[in-house]
Amino acid sequence: MTLSTVRRITTEPPLDLAAGGGDALGLIVARVRLALAGAGQHEMAAIDARLAGERGAARARLAEVFALSAAEADLLDLALALAADPELGEDYAAAQGAPHRRCPTEALARRLFGHGETPLWRPGSGLASWSLLQPAARAAADAEGFEADPRVVDWLRRSTAHVNLSPTGAIDKASPRKK
Repeated sequence: MTLSTVRRITTEPPLDLAAGGGDALGLIVARVRLALAGAGQHEMAAIDARLAGERGAARARLAEVFALSAAEADLLDLALALAADPELGEDYAAAQGAPHRRCPTEALARRLFGHGETPLWRPGSGLASWSLLQPAARAAADAEGFEADPRVVDWLRRSTAHVNLSPTGAIDKASPRKK
């Protein structure tokens, strides 16, 4: 990671989790930024606690409905964060030591979130079966990178969740829910 990348990650104003940006997608972006900056256990535990609360309910729902392991959810978080904040691609490339590798990879998820060598992307996993993540275009010699399904990103951005999650239809359009 270059000094300018570290400076950008660590000097950006902290996310105001009580105001806008405290939704599930905003929390996911904040969590990824903290991981990229090498945040300590205390900081990561604090953001994880917020994600486990009401504002992270949409992320928890994704993990529950599609039976995602913690490692799979972390790989999905990296792809979702990139979709929400494309500037993170520069940080991903720096963290992977490859200027062209702007998409999250299994290796990046393992390093940032402490997962072992077990594959995070498997053909039978919820990530693949329900197309929550899609393999990104890459050179043959490059590590496989991933992109989040835009429908998942859209669902997380919507405060009133106008889209239903269901394992039988993945992400289906539905009429807006009444508050």
